Amino acid sequence: MEWANSKQITDEQKVVLKTLAEHVGKPSLKFLEVGNWLGESTLVLAEVAKRHFGKLYCVDWWKGNPGTELESIAAKEDIFSLFWQRICVEGFQDVVVPIRGSSDSAAEILKEQVFDLIFIDGDHRYEQTLRDIKNYASFVKPNGGILCGHDCEGYIADFDENFLNKGKNIDCHETVHCGVVLAVGSVFNNYSINYSIWSTICEPGKRTWLPTDLIYQNLPELKQGPPPLLGISDNFKIFRFGKQVFAVPENIRDFDITQEHTTASPDVIISETLDQLEDLIGERIWVSSESPMLLSSYRGFNLVKYKEHIYALHESIGPLDLTLTTEPEIKQFKKSGKCFLENSLDAVKEKIDSSIPILVEENYRKFNIVFYRGKYIAVAQDLGKISDWTRFDFKAHEESFKCFVGDSHVEVLRQIDQMSLSILEKAIEEKEFELKKSLNENKLKNSRIASLEKQIEADSKVLETFKKKEIPGSSEN
Repeated sequence: MEWANSKQITDEQKVVLKTLAEHVGKPSLKFLEVGNWLGESTLVLAEVAKRHFGKLYCVDWWKGNPGTELESIAAKEDIFSLFWQRICVEGFQDVVVPIRGSSDSAAEILKEQVFDLIFIDGDHRYEQTLRDIKNYASFVKPNGGILCGHDCEGYIADFDENFLNKGKNIDCHETVHCGVVLAVGSVFNNYSINYSIWSTICEPGKRTWLPTDLIYQNLPELKQGPPPLLGISDNFKIFRFGKQVFAVPENIRDFDITQEHTTASPDVIISETLDQLEDLIGERIWVSSESPMLLSSYRGFNLVKYKEHIYALHESIGPLDLTLTTEPEIKQFKKSGKCFLENSLDAVKEKIDSSIPILVEENYRKFNIVFYRGKYIAVAQDLGKISDWTRFDFKAHEESFKCFVGDSHVEVLRQIDQMSLSILEKAIEEKEFELKKSLNENKLKNSRIASLEKQIEADSKVLETFKKKEIPGSSEN
């Protein structure tokens, strides 16, 4: 698992958390974070603690929240080792104090401690969140200490009560952490929410809680940032924001559901439930889940919805469990053209279309030329039909002059012509050599004949001369 792909907190939330931490910053401060995972928010708090020569206590069992994808990941990865490695790489090993165990057991261990700030981001189900708030609230310094937490998308009044009750016993329901919203709202009457981080401050001299009401530099005042994608249909992206669900056309880019002027667009369809929204748009909605969902097949690729992406997986990959597939494996599939990732069905289909070879010219000097993945490719006809381009070994065939790759049609034609010219020049050179060899052989042959002819002629003259001479004893008596 790579740290870059473990993001559990947005950039805006980092600003909020850092501002809260700086508000109580002083020498030898003490922070407590309940729920750390791979340390995304831990680094924010640790950096402030280090500058103030303080400590950050981290409570987690590093097994993931029950019923979530994190639980599945932790079953096959040593998450704590990855967490601690990251802490050491960033130079916070002398600041961070890890406590490995459940938040309930850690509360017993830490009950004599007092903290300047406590950040709760553990189990998001209602009962456990409520218990964490009650257990740790008494650990906050009574004079201006801060108690805060993650994943509170709004106040109870911002949502339908039935909706919250339906999702309070699971980690997340339709992109809302219903258990957190209900637990925080049931404990506190007044509290701040900024980019889904709730926060309260202990009023000096009293044991009462007030909203922090801090100003966050360069951030608009929002309870919740742009919500994550809830689902998709054939032509819409689906979002939930507060009491409503929104169907946004695929062709609308950079749409911010938190802005009223954008939700007022006539192209955006709004409803109170997903079932009603399906009826309004006349399309099936596929809801994002932590389990991969096969949507359809397209031109030899399986289209799978997983988290916020649509995966196009080539059929040649075979059965693949995305929950167990590592990031390097995905990168390798992408590199080989067997996998594409996009945020919509249309976008991933466009990628597939661009990955399917298009015949540009046939039988040019016994080569077929295709356009494939942004390149022009000439393939020798004697290689036969290529059934799976994702497995075609371009490099090997280039080395044997059976394949040429270029950025344009003309460039590939030029490569074929150069090869053909080289072959022709070599053939002529070989024939000239053979001709020269043959001529030399004939020259030797002709020289021998001439020599023999001269010898025969000389011998013939000798013979004639010999015949003309009188041979002794040949006269008649």
